[in-house]
Formats: sequence, structure tokens, C-alpha cells
Amino acid sequence: MKRIFTVGAGLLTLAILFVVACQKLAKEEAIEPPSTELPSTVTTIYERGEVDYDPSIFGDHTYKIETISLNDAFLQPIKNDTQWTNHGLAAKIDLSKPIKRYSLDWSEMQIVEVPLVSNSKTECIYIYTFKNQYLFVRGTLDTLSNENQKIQFESLNGTPYYGVEINPEGYMGNFTVDNNMPFDATFTNATEADRTDIPFTECQQTYPSSMVWCMNCALSSCADNWGCTFVCIYIPGNMIHCAASWAVRCSRIKGVNSMF
Repeated sequence: MKRIFTVGAGLLTLAILFVVACQKLAKEEAIEPPSTELPSTVTTIYERGEVDYDPSIFGDHTYKIETISLNDAFLQPIKNDTQWTNHGLAAKIDLSKPIKRYSLDWSEMQIVEVPLVSNSKTECIYIYTFKNQYLFVRGTLDTLSNENQKIQFESLNGTPYYGVEINPEGYMGNFTVDNNMPFDATFTNATEADRTDIPFTECQQTYPSSMVWCMNCALSSCADNWGCTFVCIYIPGNMIHCAASWAVRCSRIKGVNSMF
């Protein structure tokens, strides 16, 4: 009788352990799987307190600057874009410098600045973003022998867009506009509503479909060569982004929810 009781107690113990193990397994299976969504790693480093409308094309239209980690979810579709992959940009990024995102006062379009490794001059990729479509442009800043700073923009294939020199006193000169950036061909998601109710400057009204003529028209408002000052907020890094925003002013793409 004692032996039967011992065997029965043993079986009961095994049954209890089996039930506990099953309950534990069920709880583990009920746990939500780890999220595959990448964490937000965006930090605001500058934000203008009050935003006033500046009608000039060559003004400073940046109202917010953020740094973004390379693995941030915002950058994933950009890194999957063929412009990024076909030109091998991942291997050329300067990881010692931050990636920045610039928000503009006049348009919902944003500009992402990706610094590249370069031996002789500052070089970045500027990505114009609007409604999940992207235009990649290469921007460079070089110091010339006369101490002027030269900013130049071109396509990833080397087609020149526009460039300008800034002398040590902060005046602009030797401005060249060679080719239109393909805004209309790139941002096909932009609706007519995104392009209407735009506070046109005279140059935008006169040349609504040509960045080249729009910029050249705006430049003529300067008294002469070296007659306009370069306006840009000071943020440690480079000043190419201020010149990059000029193209947006001649793009006609504003967005229905822009500030102005």
C-alpha cells in the first residue's frame, strides 16, 4: 500500500510540473514579438522662434534643423531608393559628421544633408523630399586661392545645376545657373493643390517653369556682381544647405499645409 501511494504521489508531482510548464509556455507564446520598427533618433538642434515670410529667393528659409541617426526609420525609404543604391552612397558617408534634416518656412519640402568623405573639400548629398519622392543632388563647398568660398550643386551623374562664390566679406558673386533641377519629373505625387496659392515673387510669376530663368531673374535684383550678401544662420558644419534651399523657391512645389 505504501508503494502504491509513493508511485501515485510521483505521478501527481509529474502532472503538476507538466501543467506548470504548459502554462509558462502559453504565456511566453502570448508575449508580443519584438517590434521591427526602428527607434526615432531625431534631435532638434535649431528652431526659429518666430517665422516671418521672406519673399526673396536668396534669403534664409530654414526654420528648423534636426540631426538624424543613419538607422532612423525616416531614412529607410531614402536608402532603398535607386539613386542611393546605384551610386553606392552607403560606403561614402562620413560617419564622423551628423546627418541633418532641414525644414523650410515656405514649402513642405524638406532637405536631408548626408555628409560624404572628401579629402579636399566639403561634400554632401542633398536629398529633396516631398510626399515619399526624392531628388538627390551633390553639393560641394571649396575654399579658393583668393579665400572665396565656392558652393556648387550638380546631379549625381555630374550635370551642373548652379553655383555661387562668397567672398570673405559675405557678398555673393560669380553666380552661375546651368540646368534646371528635375523637380516636376521627380515629384509626380505633387497635386495642383500643392502648387496653388503660392506667394509668388515677381521672378516666380514670370518664369514659373524654369529654375534657371527664375534664379537669374532674382540675381538681377542685385545692383551688380558682389552686390548681394549671403544670408545664412550659423550652425556648426557648413553653409551649403542655405544655398540648397534657393532651388525650392523656384520649384513651385509648396504643399497645402505649408506655413505661407
